[in-house]
Amino acid sequence: MKVAIVTQPLMANYGGILQNYALQQVLKQLGHEPVTIDWLPTTPLKWYLRGLLRMIVKGVPYRRLFCVRSEPFETFVRSRLNLTPTVRCYRKSLTKGMDALLAGSDQVWRPGYSPRLLPDMFFRFAGDFRGIRMAYAASFGTDHWEASPSLKAQCLRYAKAIHPVSVREQTGIDICRQELGIAAVQMPDPVFLLPAAAYLDLCAGIPRTEEPYIAAYILDDREEVDAQLARTAAESGLPIRRCTAGKDATLSVEEWLALFRDAREVVTDSFHGSVIARLLDKKCTTLCNEQRGKTRFDELNRLGTDLEALRQKGLSFLRDALSHNNE
Repeated sequence: MKVAIVTQPLMANYGGILQNYALQQVLKQLGHEPVTIDWLPTTPLKWYLRGLLRMIVKGVPYRRLFCVRSEPFETFVRSRLNLTPTVRCYRKSLTKGMDALLAGSDQVWRPGYSPRLLPDMFFRFAGDFRGIRMAYAASFGTDHWEASPSLKAQCLRYAKAIHPVSVREQTGIDICRQELGIAAVQMPDPVFLLPAAAYLDLCAGIPRTEEPYIAAYILDDREEVDAQLARTAAESGLPIRRCTAGKDATLSVEEWLALFRDAREVVTDSFHGSVIARLLDKKCTTLCNEQRGKTRFDELNRLGTDLEALRQKGLSFLRDALSHNNE
């Protein structure tokens, strides 16, 4: 089957890119042809106008109207993923030739992350598309749905056509039932669907670092994070190698994986950073990042240690969901 994947924009986010990579790899292994809709946002008009004003008054570079992926993320995404041409809005033509539409994973159903396009995460753009509409490990990000009443009403209209539905957190099952009137099951994040060896293969070309160190993957600067890093450094006697995501990211995806691979232990406030540390069997101190969604971190503690069982659970769901019996 040809499967179009709807997910968060594949920007400077290591975890977001790797979850899509893992999902595509698994779908290929199951005999399908996945393609991710490469939606990239536009800069809000007020920011763009502010950027133009700063350029005129202060001579600083203007803010781009169209967001672009920075290197080295662009290199990984273009070489490792099957993508549609970049689009700035969802439209019916994206379903042409597709047998299935798949929403997931990451926080695709969190309003704050898709404020204007949340209904499209429920396939509003698909119109009368007659193929499979499904969700794999979709996440609301929190233990309650942050959508406004009007936004909920829009999503409810499209959610009824999605089957099967799986969510990443246990709380998502309750949200689906209470807010959308649909049944859902819980499935692991796509990153868990590939074994550790798959991620080690990606960074095999990066020379190993023999000197021991602590890897610190920190998304948000906070006093408690700095305090934890100071304690970890003092207790271990090891240097800290710190990195981040977003506009300040400097590592390629492969280098980021190698940072985890060679670390003695990991400190992170990232959900996917914690997942990679677990897959690579690294001692990990996870610092809950409530602003980005506390529920996700709580769920990690309940997953258990049988990673192969998690992998098989996810594979079985995808295999059954995309079987011809669902056509």
